Parts: sequence; structure tokens; C-alpha cells
Amino acid sequence: MVLALVVLGATLSLAASMAMVDVRRRRAAECSLSCFARLHGHRFVAQRVEGESGLVPFVIDVHRAFGVLRTRATARAAHRRLPTIAASVGADGWRFAVGAAEGPEVRRLVSAEIDVLRESGPVLVASDGARVSISWSGAETSLAAHAAARDAVVALTTIGGDASPYRGA
Repeated sequence: MVLALVVLGATLSLAASMAMVDVRRRRAAECSLSCFARLHGHRFVAQRVEGESGLVPFVIDVHRAFGVLRTRATARAAHRRLPTIAASVGADGWRFAVGAAEGPEVRRLVSAEIDVLRESGPVLVASDGARVSISWSGAETSLAAHAAARDAVVALTTIGGDASPYRGA
């Protein structure tokens, strides 16, 4: 009985300390995002950066996916439909699940930016036709990584697709 209580207490204290680590990481990332927004003339609203680059609106934020903190940059294609893309970039290179026809163009446009982001682990690149997203593990605090993510999602909105406006759900 006493051993069970000791184990339970240790488990609860470990869980609490892990939760505090996540809170500290998220706060550090939010501070970094705020600094990035001020430096580049973007808006920091509700723990995310909202801005426009080359008439392309984008958002950079920190979110939780499957219990893991991730940093994400998203841009919308306002006047065209983008091709559907699902790719991951890890230590072993690019892997495309969908949109392999656009693979060489995606690599050409964003390989330098992805190399900056890959330092944190695998990078996911996705497009659903209306917007493009790039996400990677961790609550990012690097201003260079934020700039690379912004540049990458904005560049990916130029990929060829249907010239008609997207009218999806």
C-alpha cells in the first residue's frame, strides 16, 4: 500500500513537471513569435503571428498535435487553387504521399528554408487546395526558423494549379 502511494506520488510529480516544461516552452515560443512580429512589421494576436508577405496572408503559431507541441506556418492562396501536397522531410530526404507531380517544384522552391527547419526534426508540408502548411516538432524559438517558415509557405502558394479561385467547403 505504501509503495503504491509512493509510486503514485512520483508519477503525479513527474506529470506536473512535464506539464510545466510544456508551459515554459510554449511561453518561450510565444515570446519569440511576438519579437518576430515586431521586427518584421506583422501582428501578434492571440499567441500567433498574422501577416502578409507579397500579398499572401500567413499565420505562424504553436499548436499541439497528437500530444506533441509543434510549430506551424500556414498561408492561403486567395485567387487560385493549389495542388494537393502531402510530404515529409526528414533525415532521409523528401517523401511525397500525394502530389508527386509537383515534387520537383516543391523541392526547388523551399529546399533552403526546409533545411533550416529540419534541424528541429522532421518537417511536414501539406496543401489542401486552399492553403499550404508547414509544421515541425517543438515550440520554435528561432527567429530565423520563423522567417524561413514564412518564406516557404508564401513561396509554395505560387505552385501551379488550377487558375480558377478555390471554392471549397
